Amino acid sequence: MVFGVMNSPKTSVDLSRRKITLETLKLLSVDFIRRNNVIPLEIKEKKLSVAMSDPSNLKIARDVQSMTGYELEILAATTESIVEI
Repeated sequence: MVFGVMNSPKTSVDLSRRKITLETLKLLSVDFIRRNNVIPLEIKEKKLSVAMSDPSNLKIARDVQSMTGYELEILAATTESIVEI
């Protein structure tokens, strides 16, 4: 864990099977999501799960944490699957 960021780069997620609430999706702007290939998935036990095309990019993870105020669980996803959401 780095600065409250939980990194799980080996864990990937199939976004086509995930239901993302509008409340969770609104945590990040559409522009930020598209520019950084990151999408918020769910809030569970005061942690925000996010899917990123580059889960090793800690700068983006820190930006997400700063914008949302949540500790993160980071999951890998393809750029294509993030764009399709």
